[in-house]
Amino acid sequence: MSHIGSNFYILTGGPGSGKTTIIDELTLRGFGTVVEVGRQIIKEQTEIGGNALHTGDQAKYRDLMLSRSVETYDQVHEREAPVFFDHGIPDLVGYSHLVTRVGHGSCREIPV
Repeated sequence: MSHIGSNFYILTGGPGSGKTTIIDELTLRGFGTVVEVGRQIIKEQTEIGGNALHTGDQAKYRDLMLSRSVETYDQVHEREAPVFFDHGIPDLVGYSHLVTRVGHGSCREIPV
C-alpha cells in the first residue's frame, strides 16, 4: 500500500456502538463505503463449519480479516471522493495484540 488517502475515514468502536448504522446511512446518501469484513467471514465460516472465528481460531480469523481488508483497500485506494470504512486495518493491530495475549481461546480470558 503506497497511499493512504486523506479522504479515507475509519469508523471504529465497540460492538453495538452504531458503526454499521452510520455506514448504512452514508451509503444511502451516496458516499463510498466499505462494509465490515469480519461479518462476512463469520457468515462464511459458519456455513462451511470453519473455525476461523473470533470464538475459535482467532489468529486465523485475524489473518482472514487482514487479507480481506487489504483486498478492499486495493479496490478503493485510488478514489478521490470520501470513503468510509466500517472498521479497518488499524483495528486489526489492536485485535492482533489481543489474540497474541490470549492465544487462540476466548477474548474473555484476559485478566482484568
